[in-house]
Order: sequence, then C-alpha cells, then structure tokens
Amino acid sequence: MLLLIIYYLPLAAESVYLNDGTIIECKIIEHGDKELIIKDNDNKIRKISNNNISMILKSRKPHPG
Repeated sequence: MLLLIIYYLPLAAESVYLNDGTIIECKIIEHGDKELIIKDNDNKIRKISNNNISMILKSRKPHPG
C-alpha cells in the first residue's frame, strides 16, 4: 500500500497564477522565501519571484513530466 502512495505522489500538479493573468501548470520543486522553483509542462526548470505570484492551486491532475 505504501508503495502505491509513493508511486502516485509525484502525479500531483499545481497551477501557479501570476499577477499578469498568466497561469502556469507545473510541478513545484521548491518554494522559498523569495522565489518559487517549478518544472513546467515542457520539463523546463523555472524560477518565479514570489512578488509575481497571486495564487497557487494544487490539484490531483497528473503532471506530464
């Protein structure tokens, strides 16, 4: 049972809403005091300043990467 839970944990995805209206579907790698590090749907690692983020929503939708 634990193995199944560990297997499905990486499938959670987040939606990051930016102040300019952009929505980024991604997997959050790290959320620090000043910035958010994500892996986007193109499997690119990106850093986003917390000042540019209006909201983060978590979902159960699988992340493709």
